[in-house]
Amino acid sequence: MSDINYRKILNSHREEIEKLKADLIVTETNLSNLTGKYQFLLEKMLELNGSSKPKIPISKPLASTFAVSDFQLLMLLFDAQAISTNYAVTAIQIKAAYNIQKSERTIRNKLAELEHLNYISSIPGRPKRYFLSKQGTDYVEKQKRESLSFGYE
Repeated sequence: MSDINYRKILNSHREEIEKLKADLIVTETNLSNLTGKYQFLLEKMLELNGSSKPKIPISKPLASTFAVSDFQLLMLLFDAQAISTNYAVTAIQIKAAYNIQKSERTIRNKLAELEHLNYISSIPGRPKRYFLSKQGTDYVEKQKRESLSFGYE
């Protein structure tokens, strides 16, 4: 029968254990953020469906003075963390959550264009739900990096 020294084994893997703990904390934080954003979208959807919760204007409508661009929709999906099938959102949820003053059809048409360009993917059904594809996420992150580094070149 061999005598196993568990303390020695744990000490030899201390760095890996600490790294896993740190990764777990980051993952828990990210999950908490995603849950909050998803809950926000759900609350907006409930308000839209006639919930008794009073409507409080969050801010000036996003598109009251200009057209909603494709990139703005990508940014909204990115901001809402709609980056997987688990967090896919409908056009009406985006419209309600961000107070966009365009018709649902206009938003759906823009989303369809972005899907055709492979920047977003969708889950079929009624209503169709959308989320950023890998290409769309990469594009948004690239644009954000370029806009941040623009002033420092």
